[in-house]
Amino acid sequence: MPKGKKAKSTGKKPISFNVELSIRRPLHEVFAAVLYPAPFFIQEASGPLAEGRTVTWRFAEMPKGFSVQVQDVLPDKRIQFDWPRGEGSAVNRVQFTFTPYDDRVTTVYISESGWPATNAGREASYRNCMGWMHMACSLKAYLEYGVNLRQGSFVHMKF
Repeated sequence: MPKGKKAKSTGKKPISFNVELSIRRPLHEVFAAVLYPAPFFIQEASGPLAEGRTVTWRFAEMPKGFSVQVQDVLPDKRIQFDWPRGEGSAVNRVQFTFTPYDDRVTTVYISESGWPATNAGREASYRNCMGWMHMACSLKAYLEYGVNLRQGSFVHMKF
C-alpha cells in the first residue's frame, strides 16, 4: 500500500471484512452521496473523493481529521482509498462497490483490509466494521428518509 507502512508480517493473512446494504435510490444518486459523505457520515470533508487526491475527513467525535488517499474512482461502479488504521502511519484499503438491483435500488458493498492478524488488529477491525455498517445505514436513512442517524450516535465513545 503506497504512502504508509505495512505491519510486520506474522505469516498470517491480514484481516479484512465486508458489509453490504441495499438503498432504495438510483445508482448515480447513491454513488454521488459517497463521493462527498457529509453530513450523513462525516462532519466535514476538504472536498469530494477524486482519484489521486488526498481528502481530509473530520468526524464530530474525534479531535483531528483523517487523510483519505483516493486510489481509484470508477464512476457509478467503485471507489477505493487508503486511510489510517490507527497505529502509526500504517494504512488500510477501503473499497466501495455499487451494483444496481434495478432502476430504483442500489446495493453498496464496503470492504476494508490490512489489519495485522493479531488480537489488536482483530479488535480494531471490529470497530471499523461497526463503523462502516453504521455508515451504510446512515446513507440509507439520509437518502431514503432525510434523517441524519450519525448526529449524536457516538457521543458515548472516547477517541
